[in-house]
Amino acid sequence: MSGVFLLLAGYLGWISQSGLSAAVGSTQGSRSVTVAVGRGTIYDRNLQPLVNQKKEYRAAILPNETVLTSVRRAMEPSAYLSLLDRVSDGSPAVAKLQGPVAIAEGMALFYVPVRYGTSVIAPHLVGYLDESGQRGMTGLEYAYNDLLASYHGTAVASFSVNGAGMYLAGEPIKISNTLSVTAGGLVTTLDCDVQRIAEEVAQTSLIKGAVVILEPKTGDVLASVSVPTFHPDTLADSLEQADGALINRALGLYDCGSVFKIVTAAAALEAGIPTERTYTCSGSITVGETRFHCHERLLGHQELDMNAAFAQSCNLYFIQLAREVGGEKLLEAAEKLGLTLPIDLAGSIKAPAGIFPASNELTVPAALANLSFGQGKLLLTPLHIARMTAAVANGGMLPSVSLISGTVDGEG
Repeated sequence: MSGVFLLLAGYLGWISQSGLSAAVGSTQGSRSVTVAVGRGTIYDRNLQPLVNQKKEYRAAILPNETVLTSVRRAMEPSAYLSLLDRVSDGSPAVAKLQGPVAIAEGMALFYVPVRYGTSVIAPHLVGYLDESGQRGMTGLEYAYNDLLASYHGTAVASFSVNGAGMYLAGEPIKISNTLSVTAGGLVTTLDCDVQRIAEEVAQTSLIKGAVVILEPKTGDVLASVSVPTFHPDTLADSLEQADGALINRALGLYDCGSVFKIVTAAAALEAGIPTERTYTCSGSITVGETRFHCHERLLGHQELDMNAAFAQSCNLYFIQLAREVGGEKLLEAAEKLGLTLPIDLAGSIKAPAGIFPASNELTVPAALANLSFGQGKLLLTPLHIARMTAAVANGGMLPSVSLISGTVDGEG
C-alpha cells in the first residue's frame, strides 16, 4: 500500500513541475454587470413614447487609468467620486455618463432608454414602479404590469476572470443587449402635444386642480392633468409634501358648481320647457327658510330667457327652472349624462360615480334649489364633467370614455 502512495505523490509532483496546475489555475470564466434593465413602453395615440422616451450613455468599465480618465470627462464630480469608491477593489462597475466618451480598453459603451427621464408626461395616469423598477405600483404601470413586464430587456457586460477570480485585462468584453424588446407595449388615446400644452397651462394657472380633454365623438382621453404633479423617481419628496401631489385629481370627487346648470337645462328641454321661458332675477330669492343669491346681488339680471340665463350663469333662473322640472327629472337627466355611474378607464384606473342627494331629499325645496346650480351634496369628478360637456358637443350623444387604443409589439 505504501508503494501506491509513493506513486501518487510522485504523479502529483510531476503535474506541478510540468505546469499543468498553472493551466488549471488560469482557466477562464466571466463575471457580469447589468448596465440597464427595461420593460415595455407606454405610447400616445401617435406612437410617441410616454416612458422610455429619453436615452442616456452608460459605460461598463474595468477600472484602469485610461478608462477612468475617459469617463471622468462625462461625469459630475460627485458622481465620479462615488464611482471611484465602487471600483476601489478593482471590480467592474457601471458609470452613468452625460454624453459619449472615447472608448478605451476595458470599457463598453451603451446608449440605453431611461424609464422616466427628467420630465414625465401624464405621471398620474402612467403611474410609477416599485424599488426594483420592474413592477408597477399605480396607474398604467400597475394596470398593465403583466403586458409591460413581458417586454423585458436587459443590457449586460461580461468580463473575463481567471480561476482565482482575478479580472483579465486585455480580454474582450462580451455584450448582451436585448433592450430593443422594450419597444413593445401599450398604446393609449393620449396626444402628447395636447397633454404637454394642458400641463403647461395647468401648472401656471392652478395651485390644485385638474384638466381633462376628451374627443367628443369617440370619448378618447386626449389629455388628463392633475396639479400639483410629481416625478416617479423622487416619490419620497412628494410623500413629505402636504399638497397631495400623488392624488389624481382628474378622477377625484369635488364640488361641481355651475357647470351642473347643463344638467338642469337638459332636464328642462327634455320636459318640453322652451328656451324662450322667462323668469325675473331680482338678485335673491327665499326658498323655504333659505335665502339664495345671484352673483348680481343688487339689481339681479331682471327678466331672462334660458339662453340668456345660461350665458349669465344666473342662479335664480335655474332654481326656478328646477322647481318647474322637479327633482326626479333632474336626477334622470344626470343619469342620462353618465354622472351617476363610475367610469372605467383601464383596470384599476377609474373615476367613482357622482354623489347626489336622494330623490326623497329633493322634495325639500332648498335641497332642490341647491342642486339646480351644482351645490349641496353634489360631488362629481372632472372626468365626468368632461364627458357631460362632450355629450353636448356631440349633439346629445354620450360617448364611452376610452384611454387605451391597443397594444404594440417589439416591431412596432
